[in-house]
Amino acid sequence: MIDDSNSKKTIEILERALKEITLSDNHYDAFLFFTKLEELMNTDYSNTLNESDLSLYEDMIIKAKFIALYRLEKDKVIELINTKFNYINEIEGYDILEKINFFLKTNVHFFNDRNEFKEKLRNALSESKTRISSKNIFINKEEVDSNISSWLRDFRNSYLENGFLDALKISEYITSAQNFKSLSEKEKERVETLIKLYAHLKLDSNNEGMEESFLIRDKDGDLGRFEKGVFTKIEDNVLKETYDLYTQAIGVDPREKTEENKLSPEKVFIPQEEDLKKTPTEGLDKGEKKEEQKSIEKLLASYQTFEIDLKSIESIIDSLEKYKNNPEGLFSKFNNDLQKNENRDNLLATLVFVCQNKLLDKFLKENKELLLEFKKYLSFKLSDDIIKSIIDKSTSPETVSLYLQFLLFKKIKLSPKNAGLFGMHLANIFKKIGQDKYFPIVYGDVNLEQFVWREVIEDNGLVKFK
Repeated sequence: MIDDSNSKKTIEILERALKEITLSDNHYDAFLFFTKLEELMNTDYSNTLNESDLSLYEDMIIKAKFIALYRLEKDKVIELINTKFNYINEIEGYDILEKINFFLKTNVHFFNDRNEFKEKLRNALSESKTRISSKNIFINKEEVDSNISSWLRDFRNSYLENGFLDALKISEYITSAQNFKSLSEKEKERVETLIKLYAHLKLDSNNEGMEESFLIRDKDGDLGRFEKGVFTKIEDNVLKETYDLYTQAIGVDPREKTEENKLSPEKVFIPQEEDLKKTPTEGLDKGEKKEEQKSIEKLLASYQTFEIDLKSIESIIDSLEKYKNNPEGLFSKFNNDLQKNENRDNLLATLVFVCQNKLLDKFLKENKELLLEFKKYLSFKLSDDIIKSIIDKSTSPETVSLYLQFLLFKKIKLSPKNAGLFGMHLANIFKKIGQDKYFPIVYGDVNLEQFVWREVIEDNGLVKFK
């Protein structure tokens, strides 16, 4: 047996690394993480570990596999979800529907093949004996094991197979079904995830379940998004904002004809002025530049799509005007919405309103309930002195970034992808209202092809962007 303290220290280091990978949703690093750990577990090293530590290593490998889902073979994906389903809700910010879509877009290029995969996964779930709740359930007065198969049967017993395609029936089931009501909160999350996953897998990739969305022009020449069989025009102000971002990042206005765009090999949105003066395409061949261009276009398309989706909360934002001179009332409403697990749109609308009206500093310092949770959140990584300094410097970009990440990841529980997109939206709000120093909180990573929150690190007793 190896020295127990060394073993614990190694596990702590690995768990911190996995947490960073999870928060950034870095599927490439997750793939390297679990493959190297599996290699390690296949050596004599595993024989030196006690049962408890072996279990922790297994947990880390499984979680990393879920994050790196797109790197697995199709049968391995089905096996992982089928046998390790309970891990899905244990991974902070994890969105299994988003992961399935990414897996299919990356690995399965024909829509009929995607439907075949979805059917195989549905069938595996329908036969799965993996328990997802502690107590047995009753179907037609018969007591049965509370496994995945039984829970799907229970739903069908009330709403038939077609009920999975009806959002109202799903909502009704997860609020009023007798078996569901008796579960713990953690078990309710698992069953809800199962029902929504199965429903998602029933959508036809040729039609309403199409994983991609496309930017196209309609017959009138308007640019819009074609998604799930529906064309949605992109509003002119959204287009202008996106083009302005592109121009600032790349140094070339895409509305003007140019021979070649200047591209950054690492980031799309580069906050430092001195970096903007560099020649970013030096050393890149034409193939690399084309790949870079595609990644940038995907980032811009994802941002355009997200901005369209955010249109749905504009009416909620307008309704918050009554709180302009009553920030305490707004803070209380936000806390109540969090406690009641209200629609995320209400929470996101409040954050937009807070940032637009320069109330974020007041929101941080005077919302005592959240401030205590924020300090606890920071305590996992930072000392008390550093935390005090962070709170004291409440208007610094680093503090604002940490606080918003705490709200989006920990409290509202957005996926890393959506948290990055929303962060970019807030960064642009800060820029519009003259708070440019907060603009660098998020950047577009062309390698991950998503927007990422800049990491904040401790350095000689201070916190700064990495």
